[in-house]
Amino acid sequence: MKRDFDFNLLPAAVALYEERNVTLAARKLGLSQPALSEMLGKLRKMIDDELFIKTGHGMVPTPRAHSLVAVARDSLIRINQELLAGKTFNAGVSKTTFTLALTEVQELVFFPKIIKALQLLAPHTHSRSVNPPAHEVLRGLENGEIDLAIGLFPELEKHRFFKQRLLVYGPVCLMRSDHPFKGHSLSLKQYLALGHVEVDPGPRTGPFWKQMFRQEKMSRRIVVTITRYTCLPSILQESDLIATVSRPAGIYFSKECKNLRFVTAPFRAAQIRIHQHWHARFQHDGRSRWIRKVVADLYQNEGAPHGPSVKR
Repeated sequence: MKRDFDFNLLPAAVALYEERNVTLAARKLGLSQPALSEMLGKLRKMIDDELFIKTGHGMVPTPRAHSLVAVARDSLIRINQELLAGKTFNAGVSKTTFTLALTEVQELVFFPKIIKALQLLAPHTHSRSVNPPAHEVLRGLENGEIDLAIGLFPELEKHRFFKQRLLVYGPVCLMRSDHPFKGHSLSLKQYLALGHVEVDPGPRTGPFWKQMFRQEKMSRRIVVTITRYTCLPSILQESDLIATVSRPAGIYFSKECKNLRFVTAPFRAAQIRIHQHWHARFQHDGRSRWIRKVVADLYQNEGAPHGPSVKR
């Protein structure tokens, strides 16, 4: 690399690496397509590498581009956040969009409360809930397209992400109000004698529930398996089946549906831990710190919190 290397060209490489399309990369930088192409041409000469090859699947980076962007992107984000940002986040006037990756229960139970808090504290902002596959959550948190991931996200445990524990709670059993079982707490024998609705929402939270039942050494009689919680009330209201759900979900459905109630489940030590996750690049960003505090305060008001336990 030449000593007179122009570092102003690096944003072009990063944008094209992320978009894999010259038009989209130029739009992202607020440049014309010819201007971006000119920057890329200069960068190719300085690096002495093609960097990006045009294919039928877009602009594919060379190995040299991979290594260049790995260093450049982290440096540019740090410069932008720590040197240029300067000002603290002003929630009262901001028109930003907060994008949250939420598991289904978090979207059902807590997203409306997050919206209410944001409408009060940041009335000009826009809120968006997404539930993308694992690789898109990783990429979205890394490049800032997703601000937080809230819920059970096992795919984030082995990467460069911070997390804060928000709630710890146990499972409950949901059933119709006029169910033949009239008590407030199921014994193990009663629990295993009943028919069950299994909610298997997929590769993110499904394995957690399966592992929990294995640890509890329980073999339930599963009558129905569904992939979404939205149809669960209808099934329970029309049958003698029960469903094992998280306590927040049990509270939510019993309030929303008059003919549903929840009772104590016969588990010994099962616990569900809910975290909010964010990428290390945004640890000190004022906007990210603000929305993390809003979320943490909201969850703390909802139930048995375990403090601001932040880990990486």
